[in-house]
This record gives sequence, structure tokens and C-alpha cells, in this order.
Amino acid sequence: MENETIYMRIAECKACVNDEDGNFDELMEQALADMLQVKELQEDSSCLSHIQLEESVWCDFLDCNIDAVFVGEDDAIHALASSRGGVNLYQYFPYQIPRGTMLEVLLQIEKQLKRVEHKYWWGVYKRFFKEEFMAWRKLAKRDLLYSLQMTLMSTQKITAHPFKLGKPVNQTVLQEFCNDWQIVINDIINEVNEGASYDDIRVCDNCGLPMSDGYYLGGEFACDDDCCLALYNGDKEQMEKDLSHADEADGDCYYTEWDSIFFD
Repeated sequence: MENETIYMRIAECKACVNDEDGNFDELMEQALADMLQVKELQEDSSCLSHIQLEESVWCDFLDCNIDAVFVGEDDAIHALASSRGGVNLYQYFPYQIPRGTMLEVLLQIEKQLKRVEHKYWWGVYKRFFKEEFMAWRKLAKRDLLYSLQMTLMSTQKITAHPFKLGKPVNQTVLQEFCNDWQIVINDIINEVNEGASYDDIRVCDNCGLPMSDGYYLGGEFACDDDCCLALYNGDKEQMEKDLSHADEADGDCYYTEWDSIFFD
């Protein structure tokens, strides 16, 4: 996921938003066009390229909220707006909206894009970490702590996308991911030194990774969606059916978070 061009154009928009002789409108249209190509930002319920703002942006000049941007049937970019209370809906071309308001729209979508990007890279690193860990734990038959330590060392050395040749990595998210697992390793060392047993650690029943959040499946544990589906032997329909009862009093399959990787 490469979004540096989008971030660069948004930065250029910020720099020239008050410059009447600048090219704000052109840069803004380019940034919107690029963002509307990011499928992870798309509103699934629309057949058109459509980004719903998580937080609407108020426009005093037009006395309405800017709620979304989309590509219309005319292939032009439009902004979808609503009156106070959402009674009336309006469509505007971006250039019809004050620059300051459109900059706020860009910054709102930028936040959404960064969250999407963070989620994407976290998933990439989790997949790599899981595969490395399983190789140490299940194939090499090493103990839990050693497997985690060796896996973390391998993960820290990632310099390119592990599954897409030639793609650069997001080092910021990588550092955050590795820091989280270093904390897990430190917790294990400290707790074991205080007398805890490795058997007290909650681990995924599919991959074996320690977990402080994930799925409880009537006695089994899954650290993420992939492992959850694996424990259902790929039966997604049954998995979704069981998890649909999560909020019921007798529901015994649900996603949750715990205070620690150790059982109480």
C-alpha cells in the first residue's frame, strides 16, 4: 500500500490553501481522485467510487455538512452534503466549496487512509510473525519463549514487503508492532521469574501465539480471523452463525479482550 503521493499532495494543498494564485483546486482534485482509487476507503454499499467521511465537515458558507465524496455518473468528482438534521441532500463540485472546508475534508480522509494503512501493515507483519513463529514452535520444536524471541529478531530485520517483491515497508508500523511483541516477551520473562507457569499463558489453538485479545470459541482460543476460520476447518458459514450469538446470554463464541496473556 503506497500512499506517499496522496500525502504529498495534501501537504501541498495545506501550503497553498490561502494562496489565491496557487494551484489548490488542481492539487485537491488530484488528491481526491487518488483517494477514490483506494479500495479500502470505498463505501461498499455504493456502486460508484465513494468515500464516506467518518466525521462530517461543517461548511458555514453553504450551511451544510460535507458527508462524502464520490465519482458521479458523469465521471466527475462530487461532494455529497446534507442540511442540518440531514433532511435535505445536496451535491457540489469540490471547487464550489470554500478551500478551507475542502482542506478539512482532505485531512479527514487522510486520517481514515492512515488508519487503513496501519491496519494493512499490521496484518502483513502479523502474518509474517505467525508463519515464522510456527516454523520455530511446530517444525523446529522449540519452546514458546525461544520461538517468540527468534521470531521477533527476524521481524525486526524486515526491510522489504515479505510477500510482495520489491515493495517497501512501513517502518513506523513495524516498530510499533515489534515493540508490542517485545512487551509480551518481557511480560512472560517477568511472570515466569515470579513463579508463573508457561501453562498459564493463553495461546491460540491454531498457531500457538500468546494472546490478550481474540476469539473464545467454546473452550478454544483463536488470535485472529484467519486462525478462527482455521479452527472451523474453513467453514465460514458455521463460524459466522456461531459468532452471531455472541451478545446472547448463552453465547459461548465471541471476540473479547483480556487484561493479560496469562489466565487469571
